[in-house]
Amino acid sequence: MYDKEDMLPKATFFVYPWDIHDEGIGLALKNIQGCGIDGLELAVSYHIGTYVLPRNPKRFAYSGNHGALYFQPDRALYSKTSIEPVVADVVEGPDYLTQILGAARENGMKTTAWVVYCYNHQLARNVKAGKVNVFGDPDHGQLCVANTDVREYCTALTKDVVDNYSFDGIFVESLDYMPFGYGFLNPKVAVRFPTEVSLLLGLCFCEYCQQAASRQGVDVDRFMSGLQEWIREYCRKLPDMIPSPEMVAVQIQEVFGEELAAYLKARRETATSLLENNISLARQVGKHVAIGGIVESDPRVTGIDVQRTRQLFDRVFITVPQDPTREILRAKIEKAKDNLAPSTEIYALVSPSLFDSEQSFGETLYLLKGDGVDRFGFYNYGILTERHLHWIANTCHLWR
Repeated sequence: MYDKEDMLPKATFFVYPWDIHDEGIGLALKNIQGCGIDGLELAVSYHIGTYVLPRNPKRFAYSGNHGALYFQPDRALYSKTSIEPVVADVVEGPDYLTQILGAARENGMKTTAWVVYCYNHQLARNVKAGKVNVFGDPDHGQLCVANTDVREYCTALTKDVVDNYSFDGIFVESLDYMPFGYGFLNPKVAVRFPTEVSLLLGLCFCEYCQQAASRQGVDVDRFMSGLQEWIREYCRKLPDMIPSPEMVAVQIQEVFGEELAAYLKARRETATSLLENNISLARQVGKHVAIGGIVESDPRVTGIDVQRTRQLFDRVFITVPQDPTREILRAKIEKAKDNLAPSTEIYALVSPSLFDSEQSFGETLYLLKGDGVDRFGFYNYGILTERHLHWIANTCHLWR
């Protein structure tokens, strides 16, 4: 085990490795520490994105990979899966990641591997491992956590990061099912679906999910046929002939309640067991574990049994919206406390770019501090302006 106070940072920056290298490792770490930050959430496996980088000396806009690793993997670890790890084009050599970790350690900073698992357009498009909706359409942004190759890939990725690199901990992202529409690229969508319909559209019906549901007694063919017919009929009535979202939820329960519950139960075991297994790999080598959004997401969507996993995390991040009221923040904090072990540290995940002024940014941090949150994560270093960094530095007395 480890001393939590010794290993957990008080405030962290979410950071992309290219920003550190482009700015120069020494200068970047100096600027980060100048904000009162003692930890890095360093991306090592990441999804597609286009980034405007106002302070970056080498590039102003960067179009990232569709899903890649920001280190050289130990390919022997991936022998049990047909999924080949893809290395990002900015990784210049085997020391690309270790150079940052070494410098951070020399400067007394704590480091966490920020690992994005199943949100990966590169892999979902090019291997038969993506989610499949009830109509048989493949999802080109989301890997399915029931797929045996995906599960082996996620396990290998965790082992690669925690065994081969000197991180203090691991930050887990998208090691679960994701919502319908998440990751659509340049979407052309003329219809809006309420929560309960989006839930149906987000269910995966790949062969592995179907097999898991069959073991729960679901007649999958009948369930799929019924869902297809119901959704088609629902769409025929859009946009102005549909009942209220509350009535839609009642209708879905009346038609699919028993089968849907069994299908969700199968997903819950599938996703939760994968998360537990990967966390145990990190625990075995003394790494702390952080996660974001787990207590704020619908467990029917993610498949994660929050009560079953409530003891697993050392740190959980709650997202802070733009200019929130005290009531909103208190509700988020209380919900997190209700779903986590008392020993879990709650961090506020704050995006300075959501705030229009230093005053509103600072007032929000003071509200969080007053309601018992005294650890913070800021998103994220490369996309922020010098003024944003100034705001953070001016509030660092709240956690130091």
